[in-house]
Amino acid sequence: MKHTLHRALMLATLVLSPLALAAPAGEIEFAKGVGAATASGKGPRVLSQGVPIETGDTVTLGSNSFAVVKMTDGTRMTLRPNTAIKFEDYAFRQQDKPDSMITSLLKGGVRMVTGLIAKGSPTAARLTTATATVGIRGTDFDARICRTDCGNDSARIAQRSEVSNVAASARVTALQGPVAAINTAGDRRVVAEGGPVYTGDVLETAAGGHAVLVFRDNTKVTVQPRTQFKVENFVYASDNPSEGAVVFNLLRGGMRVLTGLVGKARPQAVRMSTPTATVGIRGTGVDIVSEADSCAEAGAAADCTLITTWDGEGVLNPGSPNELPVAIGVFVVQDSSTGTPRVLLVAPPSMQNFQTPRPDGVPANAEQLFAAQDVSESEAGLFVFSRDGHLSITTSDRTIDIARGETGFLNASGTRLLRSIMTPNFLEFDFIPRPDRFNPSTARLLDLAGAFRVKAAVCR
Repeated sequence: MKHTLHRALMLATLVLSPLALAAPAGEIEFAKGVGAATASGKGPRVLSQGVPIETGDTVTLGSNSFAVVKMTDGTRMTLRPNTAIKFEDYAFRQQDKPDSMITSLLKGGVRMVTGLIAKGSPTAARLTTATATVGIRGTDFDARICRTDCGNDSARIAQRSEVSNVAASARVTALQGPVAAINTAGDRRVVAEGGPVYTGDVLETAAGGHAVLVFRDNTKVTVQPRTQFKVENFVYASDNPSEGAVVFNLLRGGMRVLTGLVGKARPQAVRMSTPTATVGIRGTGVDIVSEADSCAEAGAAADCTLITTWDGEGVLNPGSPNELPVAIGVFVVQDSSTGTPRVLLVAPPSMQNFQTPRPDGVPANAEQLFAAQDVSESEAGLFVFSRDGHLSITTSDRTIDIARGETGFLNASGTRLLRSIMTPNFLEFDFIPRPDRFNPSTARLLDLAGAFRVKAAVCR
């Protein structure tokens, strides 16, 4: 009887232990002032260092309070004063469940630096509010629901914000299959439709994938399957496109290019490089391929350059002894960087039967994709500011994408969704510490009640 009871107790322990020992979603790293975590049907837990945060918890902060939360995937967030946020769903490296992080911002604001969940999948992490869903794609951002408090905060800050950063050179307007981008630091990210592409980025497409990019000057590029495409340089000012520059590098694969305002204003400012040639334009739409199978079809070297023009005129090796204009419908190949280009009598089948759209056939406009408007800092609604990475803000009938340095705004009724020309003062100069720059000693001395008593200069 004793052995039977012992075995029963051991079995019960084994069955219950995964629940009993299940790791929390995160924990409180620091708390100042009054705050509590509440689960459905349970009493509140006062916030202090080490207090666990579980899925389903709602965390609330008082008026002169803030807290720093660290999740198990490395996500860190600072919860501002007068904030209520619910951890709706959280799963990280759990058996039989995909990674997920869904939080609901009920009021107040959060400053967040995402961890492995958002970096691993462009759809795994999101922040919801009563009027919108913020898609989080591996980023550092602030979100704040404003009533009258945000305008009051901004009015007390001596410094003035500048025009939002316009670092994104292009956006992905159409996408098929997996596409990745590698920045100048070597960091790799998954590219989502609507997402930004920056100068220095290398885009990589898989065998069945492609991406259509629209640049700020309305240059459009279809990046072909099995391609590495680099944005070497992109400079554009809408008031003076002739001073711009567009430089692409086709490392391998193929691209279909329709030039925009820079190319129309100053064609020599647009240049496309391949392993064996340089391509210029004269108000042009061109297809360029440097891929072994297509080169073999043309009887050329494995890293040859193939080009054909479907609008305007392309120029192979402009300004060199091997310069060759490429008229519409002509197919040209160049085997090496020092070789002489030659016209093909028969077009390679792969250049006649592209499975990807020509970029001029994609209904997208740079003015709409990058449009921004003035927003009053005293207006009630949701403000979302991206310091790094990529966000999307989605309402019932519309989505906009927020790139690094941009601010998105949705009014309180959920009827006006747009990008702000300026970064609001209350976001750019927020005195509540960012979670990645958090110092417990300094935080303990922070006078929340008196932080905005005078117009003091605040360090960014």
